[in-house]
Amino acid sequence: MSIFSDHFGKVPAQVYAQTPLMCHYTSHFGAAGIIGSQSIWATNVKFLNDVSELTHGIQIFKREFENRAAKETGGLKDCLNLIAERFGRWGNVYLYSCSFTENADQLSQWRGYNQGQGVALCFDFHHLASAGRQWEFGLARCVYDLDEKREIALKFIDEIVRDGPPNLDKMTEALRLAALFKDPSFHEESEWRMISTVVDIVSDRVKFHAARSLMVPHFEVGLLINDEQPGDIGLREVVVGPGAPFDLTLTSFHMMTQKNNLPTLSYKESIIPYRAL
Repeated sequence: MSIFSDHFGKVPAQVYAQTPLMCHYTSHFGAAGIIGSQSIWATNVKFLNDVSELTHGIQIFKREFENRAAKETGGLKDCLNLIAERFGRWGNVYLYSCSFTENADQLSQWRGYNQGQGVALCFDFHHLASAGRQWEFGLARCVYDLDEKREIALKFIDEIVRDGPPNLDKMTEALRLAALFKDPSFHEESEWRMISTVVDIVSDRVKFHAARSLMVPHFEVGLLINDEQPGDIGLREVVVGPGAPFDLTLTSFHMMTQKNNLPTLSYKESIIPYRAL
């Protein structure tokens, strides 16, 4: 087993038992788009809201490559230094990421998404992971603890030392791991990310949408699984935000799910006492 497969491989049964649903907070506009298109957008990592996110992980890997190189000699030392130098510039590769959380009703999430007037779409864990794999995306838990981040980087470097100079696929694994590293201050979000391999810019799944100040590239991750029930995108539960009218939201979702042939959903009203003024 590699450190990459430890994080992006098959999810252990005990993890699924603890976290059967993965929730995606979004506006009503976003929810209508996901259900209507039967897909979810994964944003190019260079365009995430926190511009330091991928840089944070890359710098940790780069620093550990340099530290290990300082302890080696000869060709191995040169190889590790070269990888460190190149890795520091690899933030320009085209990775795409979509965020989920274990928490279906969390104040910080409602504040961040449409001032509590949106919804949390909660997907079956296994369905979501299987749908992602169809498009070469992996679903993995984010890492917040600094010691754990360093341990991941060190184990990855041990694999390189053991197996020889890495190829492009191996370095892509390192970048995908780096994309899981988040600042500890965000720990309460309990975030999971669906992260792509390197995507060709000419892929027909890459589209663009307008944000406030620029165009943002995204990858349309199809949520249907070929051998599953037609119309089933893995959506199992909808949590209605504290600022949204519950009864009317229920009515609109019932109509939308019937029109799009979705299985029967469970609905919950947020119990967070939050009101945006």
